[in-house]
Amino acid sequence: MGHLILIAAVAVYLGRVLAPLLGRSTRDPRLGWAGLALHGIGLLVVIALEGPTSTPHLVLVGIALLLMLASQMVSRMPRMDALESVLLPLTIAVLVLGLLAPGQSGGVTPASWWLPIHLSFMVLGFGGLAVSFALSVLYLWVRARLKGKRLVGIGRLPSLAALDDLNQKSMALGFIALTSGIVCGALWALGVDGSTARLDLTTLSTLVVWLWYAIGLQLRLISGYRGRIAALFGVLGFGGISLIMAVAALVFRSFHGVSS
Repeated sequence: MGHLILIAAVAVYLGRVLAPLLGRSTRDPRLGWAGLALHGIGLLVVIALEGPTSTPHLVLVGIALLLMLASQMVSRMPRMDALESVLLPLTIAVLVLGLLAPGQSGGVTPASWWLPIHLSFMVLGFGGLAVSFALSVLYLWVRARLKGKRLVGIGRLPSLAALDDLNQKSMALGFIALTSGIVCGALWALGVDGSTARLDLTTLSTLVVWLWYAIGLQLRLISGYRGRIAALFGVLGFGGISLIMAVAALVFRSFHGVSS
């Protein structure tokens, strides 16, 4: 039942993407909120049927929900509606990946309440970094248009300064949440194993991504690197996150171990 509702949400999102191609000059915001409502209801139904620790299925669906919510909220800001052109396809891609991913984790059986806290922070962290990716892509596109002197319609796009500022905030929020998620995950693993934290391919890959963003934020805050360099960090960093999620969901069918 939950999957059917989520598929309906995908259909609504696709309708919103295709709206300009069907002769509409603007996308109806009510369509976005309708898809968001279906998305949230579908997620709640899946949680009720499969449990709150069913991964990687719920993690991906949760990230997609955050992306759509961010798209709806940010698009209300002055000249920020262009961001939806990046966030909406990304939302659909992550949600479809969540629908294709297994519902039940085949990894370690959760032993404490640290696991749902860990998952919540990871969803928030990856969601924040995904928004940073979308802002980075839009920043690089606007910058390329300005450098190429393709100025037709440029007044309807956000300024580079506004995109850079939002990118910093999204990246910082995602990094803090990701850090909290890693710490809670280590505490969960200690409860499961009783001694040492569980180090697997997903964990090690996530630590590499965490280090990447730590370097990016350090260069920004301490050395003053902004703009294009910050955007490139956002794009390449989320490329690593996407690879981790896709391999874990479709190959290992679990974030921390091979499903049985």
